[in-house]
Amino acid sequence: MNIPTLINRVQAYIVEPPNYNKIVDSINIAISRINALILPFDTYFTIVFSDKGLPSADTNIPSADTRTPSEIGVLSTLDYDQTKYKITVTDQRIIKLKTVYKDGLALKRVSKEGIDISIYSGNEVAIIGREIYFTSDINTGTTEYQVKCILKFESITSATLEYKIPPYFEDLIYNIVLFMLTKEKAQNEEAKLFLTAELEASGINTNNWSN
Repeated sequence: MNIPTLINRVQAYIVEPPNYNKIVDSINIAISRINALILPFDTYFTIVFSDKGLPSADTNIPSADTRTPSEIGVLSTLDYDQTKYKITVTDQRIIKLKTVYKDGLALKRVSKEGIDISIYSGNEVAIIGREIYFTSDINTGTTEYQVKCILKFESITSATLEYKIPPYFEDLIYNIVLFMLTKEKAQNEEAKLFLTAELEASGINTNNWSN
């Protein structure tokens, strides 16, 4: 999502647009509301290692691709402890880790204590908060690991950054912002109709929108 473009759209449409900071605050309120609505939805990322052995989380790169994370659309950076076989998720957008898959098969969730004393065969994993503990080094071979998680959209901190929010939600954010900011009744009603239709199209029904 391109923030300057979104801000320009808001300023161009509203008859008496508010100042820049007010628009940014409204965008963040819209993002918070969307996060509350989409929380039950899951997403997936693939653990990808660069040539230097540094892992990243990515949703767009096929397992056979050899490009490094700097060349692709990276969802999240990860820390990997190669002595403890531990992945730590550092991206605050990922709020819960649910399941780890190894070549498409879900690994059994076990206790960290069992991982520590090496009583498992290799098809197990321990998840504690934002940490994933494996039974062996995963930075070897061609095995593909995917993680099911719950992802939220991050708040806007800079208008110069490109935020990884799908285009569909950009339109939804735009109409929520218009609904909150416009003083014109006709514009307000039009924005409400658009955002209600967009929510219903995604299977979400809510009456929690108000000025």
